[in-house]
Amino acid sequence: MKDKRQGSQERCWRRRVLSYGRWSRCFGLFAIFVVLWGLGGAACVGGVAQESVVGDATERGTEAASEPQAWGPKEPTAWEGSDLDAGIPEGYVWGEAGGGFAQGVLSFSPTSGVSYGQEDFPSKILGPPQGSGLGKGSLDVVSLGCDGEIILEFLDPMIGDGPGPDFIVFENAFSPNGVGSFAEPAEVSVSVDGKNWRAFPCDPKSTSWPYAQCAGVRPVFSSPENGISPYDPSVSGGDVYDLRDLGVSVARFVRIRDRSRALPDAARWCQAHNAGFDLDAISVIWPYRPKP
Repeated sequence: MKDKRQGSQERCWRRRVLSYGRWSRCFGLFAIFVVLWGLGGAACVGGVAQESVVGDATERGTEAASEPQAWGPKEPTAWEGSDLDAGIPEGYVWGEAGGGFAQGVLSFSPTSGVSYGQEDFPSKILGPPQGSGLGKGSLDVVSLGCDGEIILEFLDPMIGDGPGPDFIVFENAFSPNGVGSFAEPAEVSVSVDGKNWRAFPCDPKSTSWPYAQCAGVRPVFSSPENGISPYDPSVSGGDVYDLRDLGVSVARFVRIRDRSRALPDAARWCQAHNAGFDLDAISVIWPYRPKP
């Protein structure tokens, strides 16, 4: 009796095992199907998403290439009562001639679509000029575009009012035949606090070459390779400025605003990626430096 019962129980158990086996196999196949379907769907969705992301990125890249980069404006720090009539700030002393170059950028607003030189911005415009002589403009520049603007900062040294010109703005104007130059002119202004400005009058539309008080007019001869001083306006080239013409004793900021649209020869290039004023450097002839 025990053997029969045991045999019956074993047969019953085997049937259950077989039944469970069939269910498990079916369940396993179903589970595999679900997993594969899920992976396929995910891959499909992922492919669409990736394609969308790549497409968006491409569109963004295209847009980025045609949009100006905005640098600032950052808020300049200022000493008590700083303005263009306040005189020399406390803590600064007169330095020797040949003071240095711009040290920073307060803001940069190039025209839409203009990108030349921005891959090395701002280091490209903070050192000495890279002049190429009378008949060839430097390529070591940053383009502003027609109506573009940049503000550079001078702290060590600041620009002081000394005898004769006080600073020089270097662009990449050139003169293939030695008469006049291909100019992309710009207005130059100075400030102590980055808010209140005084401008050197620049009106290329109503004047003739060399467009008095405009920058971007005279070719540049000075470069580190040829040893021509960037502080001596008699040999350096570039456009020179004297703070005394504005009744100013010291300047911490220099603003450059392109005025190329005023000249037909320059305005015809306004849609190019290297349009407008091309800044190479600004040198400080007469400096004020922080007290040692």
